[in-house]
Amino acid sequence: MDIDFAKVTAELVRALRGRRSQVALSRRMKFRTNVVYAWEKGRRQPSLLRLLQLAELVGADLQAAFARMYPIVPPWLQHDIRLSSLESAAQLLRDSRGAMPVVHLAKRTGLSRFAIARWLAGATEPRAWEFLCVLHHCTHRLLDFLDPLTQGKPLASLKLEYERVSAARLVAERHPMSQVLLRCLELESNSSSKSEPSYAAKLGISVEQERQILSLLEATGQIAHDGVRWRLLSASPLNMRLHRETAHLHREFWVEMARLHAPHAADALCAYNVCGVSREGFDQLKRLQREYLQKARAVIEASEPVQRVVLMQINVVSLVEDAPRA
Repeated sequence: MDIDFAKVTAELVRALRGRRSQVALSRRMKFRTNVVYAWEKGRRQPSLLRLLQLAELVGADLQAAFARMYPIVPPWLQHDIRLSSLESAAQLLRDSRGAMPVVHLAKRTGLSRFAIARWLAGATEPRAWEFLCVLHHCTHRLLDFLDPLTQGKPLASLKLEYERVSAARLVAERHPMSQVLLRCLELESNSSSKSEPSYAAKLGISVEQERQILSLLEATGQIAHDGVRWRLLSASPLNMRLHRETAHLHREFWVEMARLHAPHAADALCAYNVCGVSREGFDQLKRLQREYLQKARAVIEASEPVQRVVLMQINVVSLVEDAPRA
């Protein structure tokens, strides 16, 4: 989906304003003119800090918006810090970008790589729409970031995308195997095949189960049949950590998938290490895990064509903890 980030910004300003008058809100932000009106009409574009300050002023949950972008809330975000700052925004962009090259990000966004590099360093301030654009192309999860700011009400220009993502997430929650089938449809062999391949036997499911899941993926607009084979329409990543119970069930599902498939894969990389570490060492291991996943994501993003569907699992689990000394 092509997103008009300037329009999204104008709609976000309107959503944040709520029932407040434009004039009163402009004055509260120390402006002499009705700048909020100009922002909502798209005649002027707010800077990133102005947008974050507006969100802070009206009591929007910036903490939740930032935290949504992380699998584990990082230490810097757990402290009592001011999120409407250039340093916080730059940190979020850096973490979201991971190991993705700036040149690659510039190509995706159509923005200057020099400007992006300065934003990542916190040296200069982007306009609000530029920040949203970079964040979206780093994570493909702009809706997750906006959701706490709009109190779960989708912006007008993103309503169809919101409905599509919600439907796709529901399919993924109920049928985790759907995510594997989507990746299978990305395989180079699938696009060159003269007939419709079935992956049921390799995945350990019945052909009927495969057909059922494919039908659900088609109904939610994620795939379409061209008369010969299924084609992938959308492959945006889904945040499956929104509900704790669902996230727990999915972890169990993928652990079981690894258990069933790893022994039969000749080139599988499986390793474990039961070790004793300090509390500080355990925190360092979790940081290393996050860094590894960021680098892995950059490899996945740049990897073409798709020739394998891979299940990656990295578990850092505390089994027994020593009681603190009195």
